[in-house]
Amino acid sequence: MQLTKRLEQILTDVLTSTIINKTQLAEYFTLDYQQWVDNKTLNFSDFVKHIQSLKAHLHHCEVSFDQMISEDNKVHSSHTVTAQTKAGENIKMKVVGLFIFAENKLQRTEELTCLLSGPNHEKNIGSR
Repeated sequence: MQLTKRLEQILTDVLTSTIINKTQLAEYFTLDYQQWVDNKTLNFSDFVKHIQSLKAHLHHCEVSFDQMISEDNKVHSSHTVTAQTKAGENIKMKVVGLFIFAENKLQRTEELTCLLSGPNHEKNIGSR
């Protein structure tokens, strides 16, 4: 599978599913996974907590891919995430990231998120 398609599959599955657990995440991410996002570093355990926090906070989430470039084991993606919180607030974010793969799983992500619309207190949703 092309890495661009694999990244689309991973992000869509992880962000749009209503329930996802540590075992399911380990199918997509290496156990030594590192994510640098908005000047914070998350290891695999921190990332699991981040995803669980998103699942507890969001009612619905969609991702659309604007641009993707692949070279060797790396994919650069610019994508837009739209979501609705369980409180009914609508959020739209731009995400730009470099995604590095090992054995068809994500091993490292370097990502910046920008809140395009929604309440100001949601600015840190990409890294909380």
